[in-house]
Amino acid sequence: MTKIPVWPIDQETARIYADIYHELRRKAVILSQVDMMVASLARQSKLTILTTDRDFEALPSIRREDWT
Repeated sequence: MTKIPVWPIDQETARIYADIYHELRRKAVILSQVDMMVASLARQSKLTILTTDRDFEALPSIRREDWT
């Protein structure tokens, strides 16, 4: 059986999520709750998001790559 690591969502993640929510709201940009949570975890852990989803361009502080 393959184990899948799960990153914990803690108070700091929730605070970053709120920051991202308000940042996007000021820009009048809508992202799904899942995308905002992924962005929160990426920002908190200084990770790069590997995606073809251009919605993340609304968050220039989030590193992202498209390998297609």
